[in-house]
Formats: sequence, structure tokens, C-alpha cells
Amino acid sequence: MLKALFPARTTPPQWINLVEREPWLIDETINPDARLSSDEEINQVFNGLKGCFRYEADDPGKDCWGMGVWQRKIMSDGEVFAGDCDDFAFAVLEDLKDLGAPINSLHMVMCTDPNGRGHMVAALIQDEKTWIFCNQQNRVARASDPIFKNYVWNKMNQGNKWFLIVLIPNQLNQD
Repeated sequence: MLKALFPARTTPPQWINLVEREPWLIDETINPDARLSSDEEINQVFNGLKGCFRYEADDPGKDCWGMGVWQRKIMSDGEVFAGDCDDFAFAVLEDLKDLGAPINSLHMVMCTDPNGRGHMVAALIQDEKTWIFCNQQNRVARASDPIFKNYVWNKMNQGNKWFLIVLIPNQLNQD
């Protein structure tokens, strides 16, 4: 399970901007005791978003998280939503919240992908399990799943605060 143990020295400025636009991200009174009822609901969120998502990088020097302005583009196969990894992660959090997941179980996670690039994923921590929603993968999976073996987990939010992630070796298989 991913655990946020040590406060990070700084809060990413993109997070501050996102929370100003989307204050529900830190409102822990929304669904405080709720939970998703099944793994099927978790998979439906991922599959629904992944099915209409197309990666499109932010313009150089303009990294703005979760703008919520997924650009509708008409493609030969229909409409798709375009955005980068943080747009995908933010949309996951919105959908999970709308299904009733408590805000304190939803997290944005900064990591390094297997190619050594900075990356963002969404995480749902429920029942001592960490589910990772990554636009680079074809399924939602637990943090300990082999598809994430070459990812480096860096920071995650808890409410409006950011923490460094520490993995305790014997917890890797418990999520």
C-alpha cells in the first residue's frame, strides 16, 4: 500500500491552481464514510475513461493539472477526450467521487514512469488496498501489481497537503 509518511517541502503550484478551481478536492465532508461497493465499479471507471482518452501533452512550459477542459476532438472513430496524465488522473478522481468514494480515499500521485519521465496517476485507497489508475496501462491495478514494478512513487496528496511516499517492503504485497 502507498503510504504518505513525510511532509514534502513544497506543494506543487499546479495543485494550488487545481484546488482553487476545484475546491471539492480538499472537502473531506463529501461522502466521509462512503465506499465503492465493488471492484467492478472501480474497473468501470477506468475502462470508461480509458476508452475515450487520447494522450496529448501540454504545451511546453504550460503544465496545468486537470484543467477539466478535456478537448473534444472529432476523430474518424468518433469523439475522444484529449489530455495528459494529470488530466486523466483528475477525471478518475471526479468519477470516483461521483460514484460515492470519500474524498479522503482519493489521491493524485506523482511518480516516475518506466522511461524515467515525470508522471501522474490517480489512486484510490480503500480497505487497505491501493488501486492505481494510470493512463499508460490497460487496466486498473493495485500498486503492488507487476505492471508497476518499474514505477518510482514520489509524492501524493492527502487533502491539501503533499507527502513523500515511503514503501515498507513487507507492505508491497498487502495492498
